[in-house]
Amino acid sequence: MMELELNNITKKFNKVIAVDDVSLQVKPSEMFFLLGPSGCGKTTTLRIIAGLERPNRGTIKIKGKDVTMVPSHKRNLAIVFQRWALFPHKTVYDNIAFGLKMRKMPKEKIKSKVENILGTVGLFGFEDRYPRQLSGGQQQRIALARALVINPTILLLDEPLSNLDLNMRRKMRIELVNLHSQLNITTIFVTHDQTEALSMADRIALMDKGKIMEISTPYEIYESPKTEFTAKFIGERNFIPGKVSLTNKSKVIVESDKGLHLQIPISARAPLSKNDKVNVFIGPEKVEISKKKSANQENVFSGEIQNVMYLGSIKKYQIILECGEVIICDMQTISDSDILNCCPGEKVIVTLDPQSCVCIPKKAKKEGAY
Repeated sequence: MMELELNNITKKFNKVIAVDDVSLQVKPSEMFFLLGPSGCGKTTTLRIIAGLERPNRGTIKIKGKDVTMVPSHKRNLAIVFQRWALFPHKTVYDNIAFGLKMRKMPKEKIKSKVENILGTVGLFGFEDRYPRQLSGGQQQRIALARALVINPTILLLDEPLSNLDLNMRRKMRIELVNLHSQLNITTIFVTHDQTEALSMADRIALMDKGKIMEISTPYEIYESPKTEFTAKFIGERNFIPGKVSLTNKSKVIVESDKGLHLQIPISARAPLSKNDKVNVFIGPEKVEISKKKSANQENVFSGEIQNVMYLGSIKKYQIILECGEVIICDMQTISDSDILNCCPGEKVIVTLDPQSCVCIPKKAKKEGAY
């Protein structure tokens, strides 16, 4: 049995369709992400799951039970918002105990549960402090503790790390993953941060304009995107538009709009025919550059370095090929390659590994078909 099922959920605000026929399933103990740009409908979807918004159409099931018309406080869900919403006039203890007191739990049991959850989030001994006396990371953990102490069926997180600085966000990602592994609670996490989703999720539902564009694991969604939107939104990629000039049982040959001749292994997922218009994507980390051309390689082109950017762990090269196509290549600065010493204006050989090229037809199946 799935922990959560959304079936054909649609939500309108006046004439604006915020959530458009969304269906998904979340497995027990899964860390499931709703990812997408601002305004894509991910937070509205979360609020519908929580019972804070009622859909115009569709059904919501938790553990197989239809809860579409069940009020929020009877769904046994907990939600942590972007701003955490701690009570500033209450101590840490009272903030965490609030939900238990509302359930009229005995004082001794409340005390035991609060102490246990404080130990779980690593803040035992902080119970007499006030939110203003805590760091941002500590406040976030208190908000989590308040949500977890009621033993919810599903934990809902609405961009809970967005108010933290970069270093604290990185630390809290690890803590949240460890906490999830420890508690095995089904978690639905809303974010616009693809790094957050890729590094933490079991599966990701990528949303745009109210629709789910794709649902898959972080690896699959990055390595084998099914739609142009996914390929452009997830990660940084070189984007080469073109047309199929030849197909056979093993490969597709694409002529780019600027005359680049690309060979790509055939994909059963996206069958192509001659003259189909396509977009070819390849990540900059998978582009190879060198001073000399290797023998028996495909997709090898001559080019000239236009720009070099030093970004600490990598150097980013902007290269213009002889046909005019611009390619970005990322190279680790710990590499011993002599390319690391190259400057703008130098000639190089660029290899676009066929196995790393993703070819997506421009007229693929209708996006948002999930």
